[in-house]
Amino acid sequence: MKKNFTPFKILPEVLSYKSLSCNALCFLPESEKNSPYLAIFTHGFTASKTDVLNWSARLLDLNIPSIIFDLPGHLLGSFSKSPTLEEFLSDSPQLFLEAFKILKNKWALKDDQANPPKLIIGGHSLGALFAIKSAAIETDSFNNNIEHIMAVGFGLNDQVKTHLFESDLYQKTLHLRGQLVSPEISHEKVLKWIREQKLDLPVRGKKIFLLSGKDDAVVGPNGAEILKQHLSPFNEVTLETPEQLPHHRPELAAAHLYHYLKKNISHGML
Repeated sequence: MKKNFTPFKILPEVLSYKSLSCNALCFLPESEKNSPYLAIFTHGFTASKTDVLNWSARLLDLNIPSIIFDLPGHLLGSFSKSPTLEEFLSDSPQLFLEAFKILKNKWALKDDQANPPKLIIGGHSLGALFAIKSAAIETDSFNNNIEHIMAVGFGLNDQVKTHLFESDLYQKTLHLRGQLVSPEISHEKVLKWIREQKLDLPVRGKKIFLLSGKDDAVVGPNGAEILKQHLSPFNEVTLETPEQLPHHRPELAAAHLYHYLKKNISHGML
């Protein structure tokens, strides 16, 4: 049986913005067809880019080059200088723009106002929040080119006063996971900030794919639906809630992202 395998390259990179520095990987399909799409992904709190490795690997089947990066201060990904809390929260969304610059250069795409590159950005949990916030960066070559935002394991439930990660059930988990990030960005501070930011998301006029498993105990049974209602007045939102996609297994989202994009992107140059 003939296989349609397309060779690809994985290239290491370093993203830098102001005081932030982190490791990244570019996935470049070696295809004769030049895709107009570029994808940028990052992971959730206390994790690393390996959580979204499968996302990029699966997008190679659509001939889409991508880049995944570690969030600063996350020890599973790199041991670069730790940012302050303020720098981490305010500047991390800018890393999507820096990733875009690198990936566009690697994919040999020039600034063409007639045919600009189309961007797919996203992340898991905190990474999804940073992706959404990056869409508000007022840079025409980036913001206007974003066609899809992929938000996995991300929801909103402002009726819940205590985050699940702060419950007794997760104290042992936090004792472990909390030591996988720099002390400057401790979970006590970051999780409180996440809750506050969800109530005032800046994204407007975008296509957003919300993906949250029914077994995602962090998002909760209605968190993704509440977030969809919150975003829908200003965006085109698609929600998918598979039976099995627990919060700690974001790699399982790869197939869902693949099928969504296969159905919803333009295939003219793929």
